[in-house]
Amino acid sequence: MVYSNKPIEYYKEKRKRPDPIVQLVNLCNGLVWIILIAILLITNRAMPPVETVFDRFLGVELRKHWDYQVLQTVQLIMAGLFAISSTGILLNTRRLKRTTDHIRVSLVTMAVFSFVGNVVLLFILR
Repeated sequence: MVYSNKPIEYYKEKRKRPDPIVQLVNLCNGLVWIILIAILLITNRAMPPVETVFDRFLGVELRKHWDYQVLQTVQLIMAGLFAISSTGILLNTRRLKRTTDHIRVSLVTMAVFSFVGNVVLLFILR
């Protein structure tokens, strides 16, 4: 008798492709990560530059403070990040019917980080 490593299926899989809600959750998840990378790059632009040996040697004056206008842009983008991740969480909770469905941890993490980041930036930019 020959045995197979294939698991026993007691039910027939009727889904051909992910339904629109799952596709929207996947889209929200991808957008959240793209927006996070954009936030990190823009925040790096707002930071004061680090002084190098050449700057000291040539006597170049560098700014010593953060660029608050760029941080206001970051705050707006973080509000959008919170809205997109909250929408993704809401759609994800509507689609927890099967045992294989799960809550996306990255959406929850981004919602928490964007909320905390908005509160911190609110106090900094005051």
